[in-house]
Amino acid sequence: MLFDVSHDDMVSVLGTDAVFVAPPAALRAVPEGSDAHRLLGTVGIPTGVFRPQTPRENGGFPLVRDRIDLSGHETPQGCEDCENWVVFGWIPLTALALDTGTGG
Repeated sequence: MLFDVSHDDMVSVLGTDAVFVAPPAALRAVPEGSDAHRLLGTVGIPTGVFRPQTPRENGGFPLVRDRIDLSGHETPQGCEDCENWVVFGWIPLTALALDTGTGG
């Protein structure tokens, strides 16, 4: 990460209701110890423009293939497995997903 910020720092500036922290079950597919796992599971993300994905009945987040039909689209280099990435939220017109292989 470029800088360190704690959950307490975020809450002190934004308020408790404005910081999304993912439930542990939703992060099962994200490598533990990765920056993404730490950010989503402990620090949180401001919910101003960001809209968190609702976890599924099993507690996990949906995969890209569950939300976006990529058939007929050319796969960019380095994104061969992107349909298996975890969708953790949205910003206007854009899905935000994590590579479950690297946690990035």
